[in-house]
Order: sequence, then C-alpha cells, then structure tokens
Amino acid sequence: DYTRYVPGGSLNILEPARPDGKVTNLTADFPEADFNGADVSFDAKEIVFSMRPGRGDDYYHIYRLRLEPGPDGTREIVQLTAGSRNDITPIYIPGQRIAFVTDEMYTEMGTRADEYNHQRAATQLASISVDGGDADRRLFSQNLSHTVAPFLRSDGRIGYSRWEHLGPVNDVKLFVANPDGTQMLGVA
Repeated sequence: DYTRYVPGGSLNILEPARPDGKVTNLTADFPEADFNGADVSFDAKEIVFSMRPGRGDDYYHIYRLRLEPGPDGTREIVQLTAGSRNDITPIYIPGQRIAFVTDEMYTEMGTRADEYNHQRAATQLASISVDGGDADRRLFSQNLSHTVAPFLRSDGRIGYSRWEHLGPVNDVKLFVANPDGTQMLGVA
C-alpha cells in the first residue's frame, strides 16, 4: 500500500538543531498533504520529497525545496514530476539525478501488470535530473513484481528491494543497480 493517502502531514526543519531550536513547517501551504519519502541533497542545501498535496490531487509526485530561504524569507517548492502515476520515495544519486519508485505502467515493452493478480501496475525504479524533472525522465528495466525502498549505497549504486513470486516462494530480495539503471544484480 505505497500510496495510501493520510492527509495532514508536513515537512519541518528545526533551527538550530537542538532542543530549544525553532520548528518551521516547510510545507505549511499544503495543510492536507501526505508524504511518501524525503531525502537531503549531498551538500545539505535542498531536500527532495514525494507529496500528494490534497484531496483533489490523485497522485504523489516529486518536489524539490531549497533549504536556504529566498530574499523574501520563503522557501520555494518546485514540482519535478506530474502525470497520471505515483512517484514515491525519492533519493539523490550521483550525477545530479534523483531516483524514485513509480507505478508508471508503460515501458518500451508495453503495458505491465503485476504477476500476482494481473490488475495493478508493478512499481519500478526511475530517475530524473535535479533541474530537468520529467523532461529528463528515465525508466529502469521493469520486473513483474514490485520494486520499492531505494537507498544509496556507499559505492554510489542504488540499493532497493523487490517483492518476488517464484512458484511457492513469496518474499523480498535485495538488489543493486548503477545510477543509470544498468547492471541490476540480486545481492541478498
């Protein structure tokens, strides 16, 4: 249930980062928002997150927010993805890119449904550039099982888990892939 909408979430910052610091709601303009993943950039100057802004919005998309306020004291939120699909659990990866999980159903091989009940889209990894968003969207190869929980490994590759159904086996396995989506390998 990767896209269960529960309104009323927020992203906050504590400045300075100590018990007597001030808490600032970075997403106060979205009081009915729900979030699915956030990550801090390598230089700690911005964050990327997945948000469904409100009840009238049907999908989670990727947003970026610079942590340093502008001259007017506000922090601009930029939407990076759009469309009739959910984009969740973003992480920064090398090469000024962001990797995430998407339920986008179409690939060059056609429309895919998961192997379990053949009705829902199977989630897969994708990436966008930090500045280009969907204009530079790249889908990784897709499996018929759900890919979830990407994380950046110390060697720069993307780690992730994948729910597998193979005969009587129904479990989760760990995989790695290069930031460009090549060399997807099972590791555990």
